[in-house]
Amino acid sequence: MNKLHKSINLIIESYHPLHFIASMGVGITSGIMYNFPIKSIEKGMKFVGIIYFFINLIIIIINHSLFICKYNKMEKIWKILHEPQLTIYFGASSMSFTTMINMLFFLKPNWKTAIFTLWWINFFQAICCIFFITFFLLSYPTNIYQKKHLEEGFFEHNKLREKNEFLSKVTPAYLLPLVTTTVTSASGALISSIIDGEKYLLSMIIVTFMLFGVAITSSIVFIPIIFTKILTFGLPKFNNSFTMFVPIGIMGQGGFSILLNSINLIRYLKLKNIVNNEQLIIIDKIIKIQGLGISILFLSFGILLTIWGILTIGYWYIGWPNSYHKKKHNKVRYWTPTMWAATFPFGTISLSSLEIYRMTNIRGFQILSTIYGFTVIIITTWCMIGTLVYVIPWKGIYRVISGDEDETK
Repeated sequence: MNKLHKSINLIIESYHPLHFIASMGVGITSGIMYNFPIKSIEKGMKFVGIIYFFINLIIIIINHSLFICKYNKMEKIWKILHEPQLTIYFGASSMSFTTMINMLFFLKPNWKTAIFTLWWINFFQAICCIFFITFFLLSYPTNIYQKKHLEEGFFEHNKLREKNEFLSKVTPAYLLPLVTTTVTSASGALISSIIDGEKYLLSMIIVTFMLFGVAITSSIVFIPIIFTKILTFGLPKFNNSFTMFVPIGIMGQGGFSILLNSINLIRYLKLKNIVNNEQLIIIDKIIKIQGLGISILFLSFGILLTIWGILTIGYWYIGWPNSYHKKKHNKVRYWTPTMWAATFPFGTISLSSLEIYRMTNIRGFQILSTIYGFTVIIITTWCMIGTLVYVIPWKGIYRVISGDEDETK
């Protein structure tokens, strides 16, 4: 029993909030499998998607249990909130919960009360991320300046140097708290399809569209900061190069959200019965065209970010298109925990492309959705294997079980 206790403590101590991203990736992969674009393998994919859903439930429970065990005191939580490299993963926690709600909707759409109760909990999670977690990120440099200036006195040149030092540490992963609102918006728009009452449907349309608005407008502020950092200090290096995919999540879920909200708005007009059928047909076309236009705009930028992300990884790991060194990294890394950062963003593009295909029946979007879908499935499965092999401290656990405690200290 003592050895078991020590093994659990070893796992808790080695835990990092970064692993919340794993449940995001597995969660969205299960949803893609359950709604796979290719009809011939749809039934088989649905079955595998359900398996991934239950795997994701286990990952969510383990993740949050380990987090609570490690950060079980208020001072520890407070410390995390003032560490940007850790606090950003609260956004990943929120989005992992969202993927679970979406899959529950696909499996049991008649569980309306449970689904909407969970969604409103997730709504407050997303609001906390965008309002408070993002503010903690914004206030972090100010806290550092105040502390240093109180201790050392105020020097303008030092202040400028400190600003540059902080900006150099900013990565695209800092967008995670912002992505939560667009993900929750898309989820709310998705589950609104089971609402019968016109008043509640209108309320959901307004709330989800406001979440969408907050996500897009705030990303207009923060994405330029990310690229300012890249132009000033260079591309994210090696492991961090996978974070180049994070902004794709805003684009993919933003496009998905606006399409679903377009459909919900048309359904609301039908329920309200405020226009005749001829007018409704015209309004239907106008709303869908506008939604498609915005969604394709986001999709285009998402594809661009995908290419830039792939080129960034190539730059550091294979030395191309780097013009100065043939090879930047001597040791080949087959897996790194930050590889999880590619899973969820790719999944959002797959879902957005599939929804555009359903609305337009243009085969190209189905192909695009399939490409991204297969990519997500492969990367997620590989990341799950990598996490089991490399993240769990097997050597330390073996030493504890074998009784060699000195080596574990």
